[in-house]
Amino acid sequence: YRVRVATLNRLSNLNTKSKEILGYNPRKTLNQIKNIVVKQERKFNHLYENIIKELEQQKIFIINEKQLNVSRGAFAREYFREKVLSKLVPIMINKDEPFPELKDRAIYFFVRLVHHKNKEKYRYALIEIPIEGSNRFLVLPETNNLKFITLIDDIVRYCLDDIFFIFNYDEIEAYSIQLTRDAELNLDKNVSDKFIDALTKSLQKRGKGKPMRLMYDTEMPLDMLTYLVAELDLSADGLIPGNRYHNFKDFINFPNVGGASLEYSSMQRLPVKGLSSMKSIFSQVALRDYLVNLPYQSFDYIIHFLREAAIDPKVKEISITLYRLAENSRIIHALINAAKNGKKVNCLVELKARFDEQANIYWTNRLEEEGVRVNYGIMDYKVHSKICLVKRLEKGRYFYYANLA
Repeated sequence: YRVRVATLNRLSNLNTKSKEILGYNPRKTLNQIKNIVVKQERKFNHLYENIIKELEQQKIFIINEKQLNVSRGAFAREYFREKVLSKLVPIMINKDEPFPELKDRAIYFFVRLVHHKNKEKYRYALIEIPIEGSNRFLVLPETNNLKFITLIDDIVRYCLDDIFFIFNYDEIEAYSIQLTRDAELNLDKNVSDKFIDALTKSLQKRGKGKPMRLMYDTEMPLDMLTYLVAELDLSADGLIPGNRYHNFKDFINFPNVGGASLEYSSMQRLPVKGLSSMKSIFSQVALRDYLVNLPYQSFDYIIHFLREAAIDPKVKEISITLYRLAENSRIIHALINAAKNGKKVNCLVELKARFDEQANIYWTNRLEEEGVRVNYGIMDYKVHSKICLVKRLEKGRYFYYANLA
């Protein structure tokens, strides 16, 4: 939705002749995409409900704010006041002012405060749910060997009174939404020093791209949804009904309160037959080639190859292409070490690596500061291959050792 669908959305605004040149109708394709996504969302929700039932068979219950009893409610409220409340910044919506900018892919509650004596005058608000950098789940006190877990989302729902207590209302309701924005970058194809500046400025605008998709809780009243759609200037193609929770990737950190039997056993990385990390990689590769299957076999072989090249007096030059890099990249450390040891290090960093552009700009600057020769990429191409070539002087002749991936 952030790139492919965003591009289709742009193409849908072309005139009829342009669509004939394309050979298809982008608007029709967008409708087909929405139908598929809605079906997938329903299937996903069905699978999630099945998992919930299986957890209940293991005496593990995921409960929402309406299922908290007095003691668990008090526990949740204390946690909310100590850990969550200070992170919340409610935005009161004033119809006479522009609608607030929603962050790309952040989870919000769209809140409505209702006064029974004057139902025509609602108060609306937005609350961003603080998920990044914190655990989304809270393990509640167990009872009779029954284990209970709730989400931060539902704790916020349970404690809405603690947030809006200064307002006069009889009823309060909150529904989760998540907006996806157009993240495609408009850039000059020429790769140069100015390209980095242009890329940096374009990245700053990415968070304010055109709204592409709104995922919303299907329990949300129609008038609230209609109001949102109008304020966000969304088309019907961009509306995706969902359940009360979004960002299910956070469930990878779901707490295991039921024991090791509920988890897949971790797979041990297999060794590469005949390739020892306790011997020189170059002496072994000089005799034969080796195939390393990642992630089933260890990436450490590649790191060992680079580290050895960085300190080997016979190595004169290292050339490498980089696409995505870890936050604390061992590859970068090895390349910097090689440059400090007097090796000629050439590095092509693909600045156009989707959604890693900012990180790659950082690594580009870091490498250049340490004396590495950096190439920013190739015009009209995106270099996705992972290639490393090491030039080594052996008995007066140059030999080349390569890693291809």
